[in-house]
Amino acid sequence: MALIIDLQGFRGSENEFIPKEIAILEENEVSSAMGDDINNNAATKFIIKAPYDLKELPRDIRRQNLWLSKHFHGISWDRGTTELSNINEYLEEKLKSRVVFCKGKEKFNWIIRSMPERSFFLLDLENYGCPSIKVLRKQYGELTRCDDHKGVCSVENVHLFADFIREKIRKNVK
Repeated sequence: MALIIDLQGFRGSENEFIPKEIAILEENEVSSAMGDDINNNAATKFIIKAPYDLKELPRDIRRQNLWLSKHFHGISWDRGTTELSNINEYLEEKLKSRVVFCKGKEKFNWIIRSMPERSFFLLDLENYGCPSIKVLRKQYGELTRCDDHKGVCSVENVHLFADFIREKIRKNVK
């Protein structure tokens, strides 16, 4: 059973990755995405609460996070409705006994660190030739993004990754 996960985030006080948005596309939605009719609303999405006040960060990291918020993913540091601890519990259950796809070493490493007792098989799409989001958008077209922020969106990304996986499977089956 497959699952695709993508994260957008910020930098923490020690320059570590802190997830802010997490989107998950489950196997049945991945299967749907393998057809001609892609349901862009099928992904599950969470916006994570800030772990502490932005002012607690060193100035250089605070500036980097403000740049990410303004110019990259468009999600403010202070936004969020879900505690990260609740997400970790949810992911532990959701990822159990699954093949899980993500893209990028930093996201791969965050998932590994967050789930030390993991019972899933994690694959980094970069190891399978998955190009950048910019290239995927040109290849498959822009998909519906979240209504609540502008910029890079994990919901759009998981659907683009599903398109990439679908194409990769079709090429290898032929």
